[in-house]
Amino acid sequence: MALVEISHEEALQAITGYEDRLSVAASNSPTSTVLSGEPAALRETLERLEQEGIYCHHVKVDVASHKREFKNAAEFAEYLKNEKTLIFDGTEQRTQRPSDDEAQKDKYSGKKRATPPKP
Repeated sequence: MALVEISHEEALQAITGYEDRLSVAASNSPTSTVLSGEPAALRETLERLEQEGIYCHHVKVDVASHKREFKNAAEFAEYLKNEKTLIFDGTEQRTQRPSDDEAQKDKYSGKKRATPPKP
């Protein structure tokens, strides 16, 4: 996994040609995106982005915890075949983040708030 200082749309362009091996794992802000996938493809993509002057930072993890959507149940089962324990959270639903910078700051700070904001 790697953090790159580009937008979600730019990240999708950056992984063009690698869609079967890379995915956008998270869109943290309008200029912060996480890529995940096959290490060799990720390395090649990061090298190219760095040559373009884009900040990239490898995220050290044992297992990439973000994965693109699966095409079918068989692909999902193959991906998880060596796992002994699985925990699923099926409560999160897709949502479009607001494009307005102020709304982004208000709702998506990049950190979960420990306490509600003061009125």
